[in-house]
Amino acid sequence: MGATRGQHYLPKFLLKGFASRTKEKKAWVYCFRRDAVGNKVSVRDVGKETDFHGNPRDGDLENRMAVVESVFGLHVASWREREFLLESDEELVSQFVGHLIVRTKSIREAFAAGAQVLLDELLGRLDSGELNPFRRPDFEAEMRRRMTENSLLATRFAPI
Repeated sequence: MGATRGQHYLPKFLLKGFASRTKEKKAWVYCFRRDAVGNKVSVRDVGKETDFHGNPRDGDLENRMAVVESVFGLHVASWREREFLLESDEELVSQFVGHLIVRTKSIREAFAAGAQVLLDELLGRLDSGELNPFRRPDFEAEMRRRMTENSLLATRFAPI
């Protein structure tokens, strides 16, 4: 059997919380498209995109996400049944929220772009000889220099 190409950007266990109808392990939610009447669709068919977590031939992120989300899915189901969260759940709730934030494509792309900028800067400094691994850099002076060059910060951090 081939690897999953239709990957959910909203976990199915989360979508099931909005189900208008369930039957055994199947659930249906209302899907509203712009300028159209809402209709019921299976949660397996919404909140997904082809290769959202990348092509399965290039890596196994989708499988790793499924493992993590299977743990969260069990807890979310029990949280839905209770009126209040237990104090022991607080840590897992914050991990779950963090997981949902980090799993978005825009955040992943921002992290990747930021890492690329840092790598380019590091390589540029190594190539120019500006970064000597045997000399301790003066981070405070570098930060002060950058702050004084920023027009928004220049008046507050002007050299004494």
